Amino acid sequence: MKLLPLVLVLAACNQKPSGPPPSTGSAGSAGAAGAPPVASVAPADDLCRAGMDAIDHASCGSGAGQLAATRKSLETITATVQNTGTTDPHAYDMTCARLVDAIDHDAKKTGCTLAIDAATRARIGKLTDEYYAQRTPVTPTGDAAADAMITKLAAMRDAACACKDQACLDKADEQLVAIPAMPATAPQAARDLASKLLDDAQRCSQRVKML
Repeated sequence: MKLLPLVLVLAACNQKPSGPPPSTGSAGSAGAAGAPPVASVAPADDLCRAGMDAIDHASCGSGAGQLAATRKSLETITATVQNTGTTDPHAYDMTCARLVDAIDHDAKKTGCTLAIDAATRARIGKLTDEYYAQRTPVTPTGDAAADAMITKLAAMRDAACACKDQACLDKADEQLVAIPAMPATAPQAARDLASKLLDDAQRCSQRVKML
């Protein structure tokens, strides 16, 4: 999805003081204050480490230097988890899977082939499919004007998530531009739901770019 329309709608949906953003699957998520960190996933099952190993054994041409630089992003995630632990191993796995998948996707453009075995590749595929398949359920808020806007936004989200190419995404963008701003009287629940629906659409847009 294009950035400008997203920014305009989000600006209308978030008319409240913003605190620190919540963690959404970050590898550095920590537990509650004062609680001991939960141990990270075992190295043998760690997809970030598997990704680093795949980079180390990649068959590469001119893109070798660029590929080595991407390794640092995986190193940062694993180091954070090693130092702080993670309260959600599955979210950590999903983060690593998405990152390795993106690195693998971009590596192919530079003539590099990551050494990812079939079982690991299947696991990455399963986790990334799970991530991109996430959809926020739409529940009426009781505010007629806000719910009307939410209905249109959900339709745009569904259209974007059905896309298989950029031309389709461009049409979904046109739908987004035509959606009016959230009413000033809309309850916070409607604003939060609108933001989540936009996140869904953005996630689907990212998926199309990975095809």
